[in-house]
Amino acid sequence: MKASGSEKLIGVVIALPGLADASQGVSIYSPHYPSWGRNVPFVRLLRDKLGDGYEVPIFLDCVNRYQAVAEREKGGADGVTNSSSLTR
Repeated sequence: MKASGSEKLIGVVIALPGLADASQGVSIYSPHYPSWGRNVPFVRLLRDKLGDGYEVPIFLDCVNRYQAVAEREKGGADGVTNSSSLTR
């Protein structure tokens, strides 16, 4: 979908289930998508699929890491230094 009016795409964040190499943009293994196999260059494939005109940063990591960051920034772990001991 193309942006309209004054909207501008500034980046893409991909949260994959399973193991990911964020620095390489690679899905190491996804239990939800076993047919992908291992070490899928996800960011490169997405860039190829999007084509020209989408020269924005693409961030990829495992969903668990993004969940931890979100919890730290906006959730119950806001302001604590170690969220591993939090209970609900």
